[in-house]
Amino acid sequence: MKLVVKKASRAGFPFFSAIAKGDKIIASSKGNGIRDPTAHAEMLAIQKALRKLKTNSLKGFTLYSTCESCPMCMGAIHWAGISELVFGARLTDSRRFGFDEIIIPQVGATLKRRGVKINNDVMRKECIGLFKSSRW
Repeated sequence: MKLVVKKASRAGFPFFSAIAKGDKIIASSKGNGIRDPTAHAEMLAIQKALRKLKTNSLKGFTLYSTCESCPMCMGAIHWAGISELVFGARLTDSRRFGFDEIIIPQVGATLKRRGVKINNDVMRKECIGLFKSSRW
């Protein structure tokens, strides 16, 4: 997660995601949802990983994200078969900085019931700091 926060800081944008297996990052991306509403960091990282691995399943992989995933991205996490989600800031945190994310609490609970391990609030303070220092 430290590397993801560091990359997000360099990118100057608070939304950043990476797909990893063990300690090896397979794909990463910053979000570009301001220009394209579907170009969230998670979506772009998932697409890159699937293309790179020439597969449609990321079973056994972890998605690291600087912010909690929105419902669209949670759906993509489910359909890609990602085994673990690790995130820092909450969607409620992003709202304080002008982002108007849709929050559907049941989505995360549904992923957990389907076997996705979710670790939240990892480096939350640092991830909230990305919103404060970003150039979006």
